[in-house]
Amino acid sequence: MAALTSYTSTAAVRACLGVDDQDCPDAVLVDSNLALELMVDLDEWLSSHATIYSDGTTGSPTTEEIRLKNLLVLYAQWFCAYELANRFLTIPQIVSDGKNQMNRFAKIDLAKAAELAGARRQKYRAALDTAVNNAPSFTSGIALM
Repeated sequence: MAALTSYTSTAAVRACLGVDDQDCPDAVLVDSNLALELMVDLDEWLSSHATIYSDGTTGSPTTEEIRLKNLLVLYAQWFCAYELANRFLTIPQIVSDGKNQMNRFAKIDLAKAAELAGARRQKYRAALDTAVNNAPSFTSGIALM
């Protein structure tokens, strides 16, 4: 298991998609700059991400600081899972040893897996965006003027 950032690891990302390190080795996740993609994304909309993580993990964090750190960690793992699922060539669909062959994802649609991972990613992004950036919550209903 390798750390992608302080926020997530290769094992957490693979677990989101139900693949193991033989299906997708650490080197694939690290060498494809998945961590850089995550950091660029966070820098665009959550510039305080490093502070959020630090506040939630050091000293005596408050319940709210821990909650925000947890949302950040969940967002990071699902962001990376979404990105990995969209790299359809990184996860083998057919595994063979020369004699035997296994269709690993014969009944699983990787596009659907990416869609589901994207929904999780969006859920945690919306929660963080609302809590930290005071973005409007679209789950709270419609405000009438």
